[in-house]
Amino acid sequence: MSVAMLSEFIAGKLNLDSSEECYSAGLFHDIGKLVMIAYLPHTYQPLVESSTKEKTPMFGVETSTYETNHAEIGGWLLNEWKFPESLVNSVAEHHGGEDGENIPAEVVLLADYVSHQAGFGIGSGPNHLSTSLLGITKHIDGSELIKSCLDKVERERDKILCVRDILG
Repeated sequence: MSVAMLSEFIAGKLNLDSSEECYSAGLFHDIGKLVMIAYLPHTYQPLVESSTKEKTPMFGVETSTYETNHAEIGGWLLNEWKFPESLVNSVAEHHGGEDGENIPAEVVLLADYVSHQAGFGIGSGPNHLSTSLLGITKHIDGSELIKSCLDKVERERDKILCVRDILG
């Protein structure tokens, strides 16, 4: 929930027309992890524990172990469910591509980064942003945006924790 909330917040800060798409992409961005947990329970859970302990992003651990990752699986699933192509691409590309062309995917990546920095998420999230936010940084100062996102998470922490507790 924190990534969805932050994705919408960031889209608003950037004055994007796609704030609803950003929210939806943030909501579904890790759905591939649920598929992997369901279908690979004996091998995926140890990866989550290792990722957390070693502070290695899940995306890289998944890719090196399975030759695929939760972003690709999530995109595939949303495509199978006939979601709009732009949403499918935003979910599938939220860890990839540094060309600055898929702004909603970049918004989700930034929201995911901030969410993990605030202590939310499964395994270790993105541990750096480097040049992967080319499209966003054309519009706004990245460090100021991250600070305002962290402030937003702190203001909404109780709501986020409540939803997390309800969902288990």
